[in-house]
Amino acid sequence: MNDASMKQKIHFHFDSLMNSYAQVFFSQNKILALLIVIVTFLKPTIGLIGITSVLLANIIVYYLGYQLKTIREGMYGFNVLLLVVALSNLFALNGAFIVLVLVAILLVTIVTISMNHIFERHHLPAVSIPFFICFWMIKLAAPAFSGLEINLDEVYWLNSTYKIGGLDLIKFYNYFEVLPIPLFLLTYLKALGSVFFMPYIFAGILIAIGIFVFSRIAFSISIISYLIAWKGALLFGYNQENLIYGLTGSNIIFCAIGIGCFYLVPSVASYLLAIVLVPITLLVCNTFAAILEPWSLPAMTMPFAFVTVVTLHALRMRWASYYLKFVEIQYYSPEKVVYKSQNIAERFNKFYPIKMQLPVMGKWNVSQGYEGKITHKGVYDKAIDFVIADELGEKTYSADGINLEDYYCFGKPVFAPAAGYITTIENNIDDNKISNVNLEKNWGNSIVIYHADNVYSQLSHLKKDSIKVSVGDYVRVGELLALCGSSGRSPEPHLHYQIQNQPHVGATTIKYPFAYFMETKQGKTFFKQFDIPSENDFVESVQINKLLQEAFYFIPSKKIVLKINENDEINNLLSWEVFTDVYNRTYIYCSKTQSYAYFVNDGTVFYFTDFEGDKNSVLFYFYLGFYKVLLSYHEGLTITDSIPSDNFNNKFIQPIQDFCAPFFKFINADYIISYKSIDDVFNSTKIELETLVKTYSNSIIWRRIEFKIIIENGKISEFSYENSDKIIQTIKWLN
Repeated sequence: MNDASMKQKIHFHFDSLMNSYAQVFFSQNKILALLIVIVTFLKPTIGLIGITSVLLANIIVYYLGYQLKTIREGMYGFNVLLLVVALSNLFALNGAFIVLVLVAILLVTIVTISMNHIFERHHLPAVSIPFFICFWMIKLAAPAFSGLEINLDEVYWLNSTYKIGGLDLIKFYNYFEVLPIPLFLLTYLKALGSVFFMPYIFAGILIAIGIFVFSRIAFSISIISYLIAWKGALLFGYNQENLIYGLTGSNIIFCAIGIGCFYLVPSVASYLLAIVLVPITLLVCNTFAAILEPWSLPAMTMPFAFVTVVTLHALRMRWASYYLKFVEIQYYSPEKVVYKSQNIAERFNKFYPIKMQLPVMGKWNVSQGYEGKITHKGVYDKAIDFVIADELGEKTYSADGINLEDYYCFGKPVFAPAAGYITTIENNIDDNKISNVNLEKNWGNSIVIYHADNVYSQLSHLKKDSIKVSVGDYVRVGELLALCGSSGRSPEPHLHYQIQNQPHVGATTIKYPFAYFMETKQGKTFFKQFDIPSENDFVESVQINKLLQEAFYFIPSKKIVLKINENDEINNLLSWEVFTDVYNRTYIYCSKTQSYAYFVNDGTVFYFTDFEGDKNSVLFYFYLGFYKVLLSYHEGLTITDSIPSDNFNNKFIQPIQDFCAPFFKFINADYIISYKSIDDVFNSTKIELETLVKTYSNSIIWRRIEFKIIIENGKISEFSYENSDKIIQTIKWLN
């Protein structure tokens, strides 16, 4: 085995080990994991048994061939950790106990694998169910094994502490135990420590710091939920000691974090649900404690598991998820989930599954739009009439406008707005003389295309005998259908377009936008995405620029080599490669920084959807600088988009936004791209773009980066960026 593969394996097992600790609190944060390790080593024997057992369990599933991603995430290890820590507190260390630990590792690993498989079929987590089931099994069986001795260290814990660190260590523990802190906070910290059977304030402080570093959202929701439980205990006369020693408080904290910000996207609704579940969890804790008491079994984390799984299952049964939304891709960061969810809503909330294109070529004028004053009324109000007009949109014909042929749009080609099957055709209606209408055949010559269930397009007033397709034909987007005419209720040539939910001509219209088009208004050109053209505006289809198309043609297995010139002092090479993951997401990967930039190229727009990795890497700046690029050139065109604020923000301001993220956003992050110059519109060899990324609150700009981009010879030949502190870096494409 070479050094590189050995390092990879060591790194993998280190990640698996640390994530097994952090996973107890639904995290993969290394700082939280390290602090939990320290907490377990407050009792060195328990700490050593715990870390050895988790490492052994992960090695077992690794060599048995289980999924590496699941092992790395700590999904097999955290139940092992909880079980061996619980057993170490119950039994004294001797030969019989060591054998028991080995058996327990195998048992809980097998149960975890099986339960994960069973629960995943219902899209539910097994959480800590393997832990308390295996603990109960061992505790019920233990009286039959006289070699196992009860651990008395918990009874005489001061003696054990004295053995470890003498009087100084006892003084250190006592210093924290007598801190003048509110009783609520004291019990909260002890409840955190009791997760690992260390109900000490110092242990709780370490875990609380770890949770705060991992997630401000998780920290806040754990505090809020525990405060409600504590107040409820006062109200009902419940013994508050049970919040610590009966693991009741731990169950409430687990449930609050799991439901409030891990399995569900953090929001006002998820916080409210977590709060509602506090009294339920409290009730369930005492119910299970009473049921299990005859067998001398503690409830452990069963109340949390029961409430969490039942709640998630109930939510899965909904027809629609209006407020409480499940996390689709788990980032192990509630903040990241919130920002990505908000960003998706901002960027793609208007996206429709079928990308309708304008059914005409060139620049046309919308003579009558949605809810038009002439004929687009009632059930037919979601329709558009297209004509070709002069720059003012006033004149639609040449000469005297007496003849059909005088009208600019008459006889012009009409194309399929999207792929589909032809369901209905009318083709034998005469075109009207100018100012005449045919009210008997109101729609004139028409074509109806089936695109998807309840989505049909209708194109009407077509020229007689100009239809090029037949009923049953499959047409592709942009395929020639017919010619624009003036049949039916059409006093002059125009094209009527509508989307409807039935296959016959003249069905009720429905709102459905065009995916992409260019709109000209008052001499300025705008890029419109999933939008409806406005009446009197000029519109045209997006004309793809070949140079831009080639430059952003990133396909799997493509390798990109870059030369970095940092402040004109450092020169080195950087290599990226394009891959596709299990979710069918295409991404650019930088092996040097282990960073991923996920993107989509739909043939019209190239845009990034996500970034994971080093935010100081060149790939991250590439992600920011090319966040969204229209593959068409229009002089002076400016396009804006929003980015997740946590990707790019002032490091001192961002934590404040993190606390507020589920409720409101006071920091915005914008991306702006400007099309600056082109050498030749029809045969371009060089294009210059500029982009700006900034985070701001009202008039306050927290951070900004400017990018200058040169595209030539079929590639992004160079891009440079200058950030807020005036550091300039230039990157040149080598292939």
